[in-house]
Amino acid sequence: MFSTRGLRFATNVSEIPTFSGFAGLVNWYTGHMDKALRDIEKKIEQVNVVIEVRDARIPFSSVNPSFEQIFKNKKRLILYNKADLANTNIEQFIVRDILKAFTGPHPPTILFVSATQGRNINKIIPAAIDLGRQRKQIIETNITTDDTTTKNTKTQKKAVKPIIMMAVGVPNAGKSSLVNALRRKYVTNKATSVAKVEAKAGLTRHLSCFQVSESPLAYLIDTPGVMVPQIEDVEHGLRLALTGGIKESLVDDETLSHYLLYRLNNSNPQPYMEFLRVDSKIDDLETLKNAIETRLGVKQSAFHIFVKLYREGKFGRFTLDQLE
Repeated sequence: MFSTRGLRFATNVSEIPTFSGFAGLVNWYTGHMDKALRDIEKKIEQVNVVIEVRDARIPFSSVNPSFEQIFKNKKRLILYNKADLANTNIEQFIVRDILKAFTGPHPPTILFVSATQGRNINKIIPAAIDLGRQRKQIIETNITTDDTTTKNTKTQKKAVKPIIMMAVGVPNAGKSSLVNALRRKYVTNKATSVAKVEAKAGLTRHLSCFQVSESPLAYLIDTPGVMVPQIEDVEHGLRLALTGGIKESLVDDETLSHYLLYRLNNSNPQPYMEFLRVDSKIDDLETLKNAIETRLGVKQSAFHIFVKLYREGKFGRFTLDQLE
């Protein structure tokens, strides 16, 4: 576990915590993620459109460089999920920065969505189909037919090639919630299984596929969440952990609370001050702990509660990544 214990912190959390030298301990790349990435690479030639789910609270930190390499020649629809928890005023600037940094032959289509509130869910498959239409749709197949009066002859039959979509993303960006929303909308067989959804990272372990359109014929392949193989920057790891993208046991709640309080104090402390009913911003963890215990009537797990409140949006729409 990455912990504050034994580290030298600034007493006043208005200063950035000193985490240098501990970046490796924030990484989380498991065997099933490595296998999933290999499975994705094996199937990518069949895929026409990649639907990549990112976290709107960390629009840049939830980019997986492995995907950038694998999907560089593919048409891509980028979905920034959990947009209801992020700052909507900077969405246009996120799009600007993403497109500016993009180097592939097919600039992505970008949508800000919310699986929990239904924002733009109806636009996902139509947008992916529009991207998928831009390829050869007809396959010619040789069919041998029997004719009782003549020798066997060959005829040509034209078949429509289905659009194959693939949903990918880092853990806990809300991909499973979006996939389930699409299943409910497009799958008529109620016995069809749905992706497991919990507030924990890394629950989808296998690839699955279902139909999302009859005309044109289109299928969506769901895949497990795959974390960045190597997180070099400590703050990058903390942002992923704070939004639930890294296994919770790897970074303790005190560390996350320290970092969150630092970021809130340097951005907009008013929402958490109003929630905790304090008159000024809090500059140390002991005062934060006491404020949470007083406000909510709890005697333990104050830091865990502080992180949970942020993830639930109780401190307003807050984007952790900063624009260029």
